[in-house]
Amino acid sequence: MEIETTISFQSELFELFGDRIFQRTLILWLTYVKKLNPCKISGETGFNRQRVSDVLNKWKHEGTVEDLPRPGRPRETTAEIEEAIIDK
Repeated sequence: MEIETTISFQSELFELFGDRIFQRTLILWLTYVKKLNPCKISGETGFNRQRVSDVLNKWKHEGTVEDLPRPGRPRETTAEIEEAIIDK
């Protein structure tokens, strides 16, 4: 009986870790630790090459893979007010 030692990125386990931050970190890990190019990363993970390139560019320019605040007008209502409106 042979035991499979590798886990495909397309498996159910990968779906459990479908978090955007995890996916971005995975792309960086494959790039800098495994030394894979964006085309090979795209083939192994199933992400399109544009997404891989976007993550790498964000890392180079921003130095983070976290979601950054977006510009725009701040919200006028708080979460508590919205919950009260929904409850009514």
